[in-house]
Amino acid sequence: MVRLRSRLARAGRVTALTGLTAAGLATGLTATAAADPANNPADVQTLMSHLSGGYAPADCHPAGAHSAVAVAAVNCDNYSHDPGGPWNADYLLYANTDDLNADFQRGLAEAPQTPAQPFPDGTTGPTEWNRDGHYGSVVFLGTGRDDGVYLVWTDIPARTLVVAEQGIAPESTQAALYDWWQAEGVR
Repeated sequence: MVRLRSRLARAGRVTALTGLTAAGLATGLTATAAADPANNPADVQTLMSHLSGGYAPADCHPAGAHSAVAVAAVNCDNYSHDPGGPWNADYLLYANTDDLNADFQRGLAEAPQTPAQPFPDGTTGPTEWNRDGHYGSVVFLGTGRDDGVYLVWTDIPARTLVVAEQGIAPESTQAALYDWWQAEGVR
């Protein structure tokens, strides 16, 4: 969670999750089994199978302690091979949806309380999304103090949280990252 908090703090944009609660977002897929050890090879492989378009497993590696409740973390610290994609992405896997939603909300609550950056269509996040059998509790788009662009989303069926970061760029980069997420972000 330290690295997630760091990225969200750098993003510096948070809104209240009005009307969205962890209980309301969970879908009954909650597992009751204890979490596997951090970065268990099977969990890392599961994360690698959910990489966004533009990333291959060779671009990514198991990462350190991003969160006390995530069972695995993978960092893709190379540029995405797809146009408009991020130059860095962190993928976290959770044992159950309660942990996923709680960790996401905790990360937002611990980040600076500033307004979210609007999405290219004018909608302000966080918001829910649903596409091709995948759905997430929220999507968050923000610009950081370093003028980087961040897109954070959860994928409930995959039990993943992703923080995608793109370097310093103007408004068109926000749209490019969002377009990349729409086309390639969720698999």
